[in-house]
This record gives sequence, structure tokens and C-alpha cells, in this order.
Amino acid sequence: MFDRGAQHHHDRLEDTVREEITALLEGGLADPRIGLVTVNVVELMPKGKTAHVYVTVLGSEAEAEETLAALRAAKGYIRHELALRLQARKAPDLMFHLDRSDIITKKLEAVREREKRKRS
Repeated sequence: MFDRGAQHHHDRLEDTVREEITALLEGGLADPRIGLVTVNVVELMPKGKTAHVYVTVLGSEAEAEETLAALRAAKGYIRHELALRLQARKAPDLMFHLDRSDIITKKLEAVREREKRKRS
């Protein structure tokens, strides 16, 4: 049976984790390798022990990879700060990923536009 209350709690927790990580990235990390980062989605696994954090980085592919490496290096600190901010004993293990969905969407739109022009 599906428990709507538990799902609502899970969704709210994902939103809270996303907001807190965003706040940490805006002011709490001093690593110069971290560029302009936007936290798009946080996907919390059902048991709550792992969170997949999907980010978009402004800049080139090399800058994005460097930022991702810096985030992965700082995940222990981010996790510790997240536990403090959530007033939880433990925070989920953080797995950072580049969110490429917007890049794929832009490429698909460009292909559709070219196809439309060919038909005209």
C-alpha cells in the first residue's frame, strides 16, 4: 500500500537538502575550483542513506569537470554541515553528478529547428 504521508515527507526532505546544499555552495565553500554551480535536483534514495545531487556548472566542459571534482572532494564537509543544518545525527552520503538534461534538450531543439527549416 502506498503511504502518501511518507512520500510527502520524502519529497520535502529532498527539497530541504537541495536548498541547504545550495546555501552552502553560495557562501560556505572557499575552494577556487568551484565555479558557478546550480543544484537542480536532489534524489534521495528510499532508505535516506544516499542522495544523488545533480548540478549544472556555468562554463566549459573542463571547468564543469573541475568543479565536480572539487565538490566530490568537499562532500565530507558538505555532509557534516548538512547534518548540522538539518539537526540530524547523520546526513545522507552525497553523490555529485553533472546534470546534462538541459544540454540534451537544447540539442534536440536545435535538431528540430533544422528539420523545420528543411521542410520549409
